[in-house]
Amino acid sequence: AELYAVDEEAHALLLERLGTRLDLLGWTSDAQMDALCDSLLPVWRSQVPTGVLPDGAQKARSLAEYIEETASELGSPLSAAVLAKARLFAADRAAAHRPQVAVLAHGDAHAANALRTLHGQDFKFIDPDGLFIEPAYDLGVIMREWPEALLQGDPLAAGRARCACLAGRTGVDPEAIWRWGYLETVSTGLLCCKLGILDWPQMFAVAEAWATD
Repeated sequence: AELYAVDEEAHALLLERLGTRLDLLGWTSDAQMDALCDSLLPVWRSQVPTGVLPDGAQKARSLAEYIEETASELGSPLSAAVLAKARLFAADRAAAHRPQVAVLAHGDAHAANALRTLHGQDFKFIDPDGLFIEPAYDLGVIMREWPEALLQGDPLAAGRARCACLAGRTGVDPEAIWRWGYLETVSTGLLCCKLGILDWPQMFAVAEAWATD
């Protein structure tokens, strides 16, 4: 969303007016994914001052810590295989961080954070986390969405198909998308479980299926 003015004393931002959230339009998950990809491509840019935002290595480590601590706090609701793969993928994505290919990423680019513009058919994002990270991270957030759709058949095959679709739409490495998507599914499932949000059983089921890959 375009920023018009800032009042630092009041901690206030004046943003452009936007329309309906993407997740409230009644679109299929595939149509929403297409819209999110189209909206992310112009957002990603590489000109970000070093050290201003959390980077990919920091994000991967923070997800690993959150997963370990929250799983323990909740009495280990996920299998040892799920947690072991989360550790592996977090270490992999931390090691993969390269400033020269990182971009300014939204950090939470799901359909409830994408609002339709008032004078067009495109969407703009609100409520950014702000990360200096590989583009695959934003697509990993999309991977965790609509878990019920993934569970209608084989969740592993459906997840890999979703990953391939996101990679095809954006030109981003599918394996990086898959690994961030796995971490986001596990961590968000734990958060939803902790807060009593209804999606957590489906996210846990998807994570268990994906851990077998």
